[in-house]
Amino acid sequence: MLFAKGQFGTLALSRGVDKDSADKALINGVPAKSASELSQSLPTMLINADTFRLLEDGPDIRRQFFDWGVFHVEHHFVNELKDYKRALKQRNNLLRKGYHEGLRSTEQAIRKVMIEKGESVMRSRVLFYEAFIDSLKPLLDEAVDIFGLPKLKLRLKQGWPKSTNSFSEALDSSFQRDIDRGATTVGPHRFDLQIELEQGGDAKDYLSRGQTKRLAIMLKLAQLDLLAKQRSESSVVVLADDLPAELDKDQLAWSVEALNQRADQLFITTVDARSVLECVPEIAKKAQVFHVEH
Repeated sequence: MLFAKGQFGTLALSRGVDKDSADKALINGVPAKSASELSQSLPTMLINADTFRLLEDGPDIRRQFFDWGVFHVEHHFVNELKDYKRALKQRNNLLRKGYHEGLRSTEQAIRKVMIEKGESVMRSRVLFYEAFIDSLKPLLDEAVDIFGLPKLKLRLKQGWPKSTNSFSEALDSSFQRDIDRGATTVGPHRFDLQIELEQGGDAKDYLSRGQTKRLAIMLKLAQLDLLAKQRSESSVVVLADDLPAELDKDQLAWSVEALNQRADQLFITTVDARSVLECVPEIAKKAQVFHVEH
């Protein structure tokens, strides 16, 4: 049997695999009902190579980043999102197989669920966005003064045209297009977080590679700051994978110091431990280093 136990303030977590290969997790001695319950108990943020593609890649990676924060602030969000995705999949299957009038009642029943769950998902996202912007603003202001980053603005793209008054209206307007394409073309699954220069233009087209990486870290820091405000009783663990491979010395020192100030525990994996320890000597004095042989 493999077993691990951790204490985070008043929260006790344990996890193990017994002789029957059953994965068991306990929260304060009580079995966790789901992976999401375990995750909610101890928010764990991952920073890896994907983090530094937040601006460059498509909207999927930004939705994943954004929804991590929503999930840890609005606990009902994950179930609403799952229900929406389930209904979306059902509607897409119906459209892909060839919609006809005989399927109208089925499509309308699915659409009703999509609207209810989709609007709930977007309400949670909008509420989180407003709080997230408040957390990000001081970081961006600091970046302008210290790092020479241009002034930026964020814009929430809800997933359907601004010209429509609601998700329901957007589905009505796009119905024939959805039939033609065999897929739902509007909705929360099309959500995106757009990052632009204050004077206009997509930030990724103007920022240097170094500025893009620093901004990506700032977006993560803003989430940590927001969680600290919204969930003051919770601990947060940050797992940073091979930061030296992505950041130069100055960026690395700034990132490690900023993350260390916010995380209850910070784990950094790297093949070059010295590069991390040398750039943050004060933190290095208290750090524990584990070497794993291959």
